[in-house]
Amino acid sequence: GIPSGLHTEGGKQLRPINLADAPGNFFLKPNGVCAVSDKPHIGTSEAWKSQSDGKERWAIQSGPMLLINGKRHPAFREGSDSKLLRNGVGIDNKGQLVFAITDKGEMVNLWDFAGLFLQLGCKNALFLDGDISKMVTNPDKPVETNLFGAMFVVTD
Repeated sequence: GIPSGLHTEGGKQLRPINLADAPGNFFLKPNGVCAVSDKPHIGTSEAWKSQSDGKERWAIQSGPMLLINGKRHPAFREGSDSKLLRNGVGIDNKGQLVFAITDKGEMVNLWDFAGLFLQLGCKNALFLDGDISKMVTNPDKPVETNLFGAMFVVTD
C-alpha cells in the first residue's frame, strides 16, 4: 500500500506530510511525526511541518499522538471500551526511542496505552498501528502475513 502521510527513508522524502481531515486513527488530530536526524524527534504533524529542516534521515507520520508534552491526547477517555491490539513509539527521558506493542490477545484502549508511555518516562509518544500489529524477534522465522503498516528494523 501507500503511506497515508509523511514517509522519509535514507534522507529522501517519498511521501509528503498529510494535514487533511478524514475519519480514522491516522487523522485524529493532533497526529504526529517520528523522525530521526542527529537525534530522534516525536511531535505533532503541524509542529513538524513548521520546524523541520528537511535533514531527516528517516521519518514517518502516524496518528494519533498518544502523548503531547507529557499529557494524553485530548480525545482519549479513561475507561473507553475501544480495546484493540496497539503499538507505538515514544522518546524516553534519556532521548532514546522506545517501541511498545501489546501482547497477542491483550486488548487495551488508547488511554491506557498512552499511560504505558508515561510510565516509561516519555513526554511525547505516537500511535503506530492496531489490529495488524506484529513484532518479529527471530529473523530466521518467516513473517506470518503480508498485512502490515509501517515496518521498523532495529539492529545493533
